[in-house]
Amino acid sequence: MNFEERTAEFWSKAQELQLDCTQIALGLGLLEVWRRKDFPALCAISNEELIKLLGISKNTFITAKKRLIANGLVICQDGNGRRQPIYIFDVGLLSEVVEAKKPQPKVVEVPAEVKEKPKPKPVEPLSLFAPEKPKKVTRPKKEYEPPTLEEVKRLFREAGGTDEEAERFYYYYDSQDWYKANGKVRIRRVDSAINSWLQKQGERHGRDKGSTSKKTDRNDAVRDFVTNGLL
Repeated sequence: MNFEERTAEFWSKAQELQLDCTQIALGLGLLEVWRRKDFPALCAISNEELIKLLGISKNTFITAKKRLIANGLVICQDGNGRRQPIYIFDVGLLSEVVEAKKPQPKVVEVPAEVKEKPKPKPVEPLSLFAPEKPKKVTRPKKEYEPPTLEEVKRLFREAGGTDEEAERFYYYYDSQDWYKANGKVRIRRVDSAINSWLQKQGERHGRDKGSTSKKTDRNDAVRDFVTNGLL
């Protein structure tokens, strides 16, 4: 993997992990220093050099560095008072370094009746970038299928309504794209909506009939008063 490909991969991982600007600047700064040093296998970079390059405080640098290491974006062997921290950019070389540091078991000749000690498990090579998590498979949402006029008429007949009422119901909600009055929830149970519609229509007719009846009674009383008064 060349320098451009490694930089592009780091940028892609940084966006996926939602790193902040300081952490991104540190990662790209490390790659830039590595390029300036002609891509050494083990790149010694002092903390002071990176802090001066980025123009940040020591505490900010330590926080950003820990975040990159925790997400596998940076591989670093911390130094001590005399040795500078060493950054490893070649994953293949990192495997060799790990194998070289791994303690080799001593071969001791033992009698046949004595069982050999189990060999230590091999150290898995570290990765410069964290493995990608498998993406969740999302099921496509089922498209909403509005009822037909014939279906609405059938449901109205079953509920005791008429075809004229069914047509008024159908064209009203069809103009609303089959959303309820609040405009947020779609009608899923057409039969329940029809029952509610008929109930409201019945209550409205009852109110209109009562209002008309009272008005007629008042008119009759006025007419009788005027007639009797003139006789």
